[in-house]
Amino acid sequence: MDKPPIWKRTPLPCEAHKILVNMFETNKIARDATPAEIYRLSPKCQEFKIEVFRNHFNQLRNKYGLECKDFLSLCYNRNFTCLI
Repeated sequence: MDKPPIWKRTPLPCEAHKILVNMFETNKIARDATPAEIYRLSPKCQEFKIEVFRNHFNQLRNKYGLECKDFLSLCYNRNFTCLI
């Protein structure tokens, strides 16, 4: 029986991790995107169980601040005028 692949971040990240990081860094992930939606976009990501992918997706979402961007967009308009 084959061992499931291991998601690596360091020292040499796996291809799925590189793809996901690139998507966050280039703002290709919508703020309201779910891990399952992004998971279906890449065959490399689908090599891993959805639970593994979701864990890393959420860690990177927190790292790149998509949750913070949602909050800030609710508090400020495009001119950075406070809406609260």
